[in-house]
Amino acid sequence: MIKAIIFDFYGVICYEIGSNWYKTRPPKKLIPELKEKYDEPSDIGTISEEEFFEGIAPSIGLTAEDVREEWLSAAKIDFELIDFIKQLKTTHKTAICSNTAPKIFREILLENDIESVFDVIVSSSEVGMIKPNPDIFLHTLKELGVKAEETIFIDDRETNLEGARAVGIQSILYKNLEELQPELKSLLLQ
Repeated sequence: MIKAIIFDFYGVICYEIGSNWYKTRPPKKLIPELKEKYDEPSDIGTISEEEFFEGIAPSIGLTAEDVREEWLSAAKIDFELIDFIKQLKTTHKTAICSNTAPKIFREILLENDIESVFDVIVSSSEVGMIKPNPDIFLHTLKELGVKAEETIFIDDRETNLEGARAVGIQSILYKNLEELQPELKSLLLQ
């Protein structure tokens, strides 16, 4: 029986910010270097959010504060999905497990008043592990107090789903709410 449902944040609950920024803002030739130097270290917490924005900002000739503001203004929550998660929370535990720097992530949650929708919120940089590392899923399960076979994970990236499946969590590739609802309902009825 399914007791918990874990959601990714960026690309699922919140429209993608980082990937879209990289597609439209810095010169294409700099993107691999920027991602290598700043994305993963920021997600795993080995560099601060300030160091992240200070590192990527020069690529577009802006200040770190200006780029952070661009990212914040691009944060759009899917409130239709949030309403669906609120319904799920009446019968299941809910969680977020996301690769993210903590400050801006927590700020987005607070500004949109959605922290209370989730029983557990796991930010990669706060726990020092990133998806698809199976350990971040084990950590999330422990925080939720459930077993892998009692859990479903929803993410927009197949590689992250593979990490969840490696520990026995059923997974759904997220495209949109319309496709998610029947797929999730089918798994919940098993």
